[in-house]
Amino acid sequence: MFSTFIHLEAGRFGYWIPDSNLRQSMQSCLETTKPDQSDPENFWVKHWHELWQEHKTDLARMHLFAYLQEPMYWTAGQILKKFTSPQRNLEDYFQDSHTYFETVLTKFNPQAGTLKSFAATVLLNVLRNHIREEGEAALCTEWSLLRRIGKKRLLEALEQQGLTTAQITQYCLAWKCFKEVYVPRQRGGTNRLPEPTAEQWESIANIYNSERLNLSPPSQSCNATIIKQWLLQTERIVRKYWYSSPCTVFDEEVELPDPSDSLITQWIAAEDEWLRKNQQTQIYDVLIETISRLKPEWKLVLKLYYCQNLTLQQIAKDLNKPYCWVQQRVHKAQTVLLLALVDWGQTCAEVEGRVNIPPTPNQVNSMSAILKQWLKIRCCELESHLS
Repeated sequence: MFSTFIHLEAGRFGYWIPDSNLRQSMQSCLETTKPDQSDPENFWVKHWHELWQEHKTDLARMHLFAYLQEPMYWTAGQILKKFTSPQRNLEDYFQDSHTYFETVLTKFNPQAGTLKSFAATVLLNVLRNHIREEGEAALCTEWSLLRRIGKKRLLEALEQQGLTTAQITQYCLAWKCFKEVYVPRQRGGTNRLPEPTAEQWESIANIYNSERLNLSPPSQSCNATIIKQWLLQTERIVRKYWYSSPCTVFDEEVELPDPSDSLITQWIAAEDEWLRKNQQTQIYDVLIETISRLKPEWKLVLKLYYCQNLTLQQIAKDLNKPYCWVQQRVHKAQTVLLLALVDWGQTCAEVEGRVNIPPTPNQVNSMSAILKQWLKIRCCELESHLS
């Protein structure tokens, strides 16, 4: 778990690759350190995370990197299911998740939850935001993108393109004049802005020719046609830079998109809601089907306990049975339902191509508590199935 890495094959999980140095390190630690037997996984997470925080050792970092392979892979799979792109595949998203690995370690608080669940949440949000912005950029016209780009990212894009200092200075001044003159006032968002008018192009060129004298050295006078060519070239560089960078292009100077513009944001929210409801439906179906196969006496005690809200002592008295008899049957029925949930989760993992790792004792206990709460809430619906 702390010494193996995922190898992808044909766009999905292939097999685990062990790292001999990490495995030897874990074996040495096991010989000298006694982990908490009730939860050895989180013991080692805390051990390596504290070591990384205090000393920033590469060994601790690599152990945690190996440990987080599964949530990285799971996140990549979730993103791939939500977004279809001819330029991106599972391996691309898996590699993108690696980019934010140290961000996860830095922000993780062991007191607030498990590292795996925290990593999955952070990585999913980061990658979805990246793709959301990528989608917004893809929907932008040339003029919309030039309006929304920030100066910091603009300079990064132009420098990465390899332009000379003089060219970068000219392009940045042209962009500044464009933003000063071209201030859209149309309704319905700013993703589909039209080209500036001829009068606006002339104004942009006039401002440029007035301010170019302040450059060092001053640039030559330019007409509206040349300014337009520069800005279109700038837009192509920025768009290319965005798709080659794992970081956001839009910075603090971004003009926030109108809510009516953000179709991708709305789609993500709608799909998340659909997935949540679909999962709830699947869980309901699994539990109802499992309940239907329980022994009649198990159904009876569940009905009395959850639907009629009787205590175990009251049930024992009503059925004229020993208290332990009732307790055992309630426990056995709950166990069968819990195992059905675990099996369902494992099946989902296989279907979705996720790494299939059995749940930890803590996860099972959490599922058990959720199951009992579900039985209490759904008691009215359950009564007909328990008869």
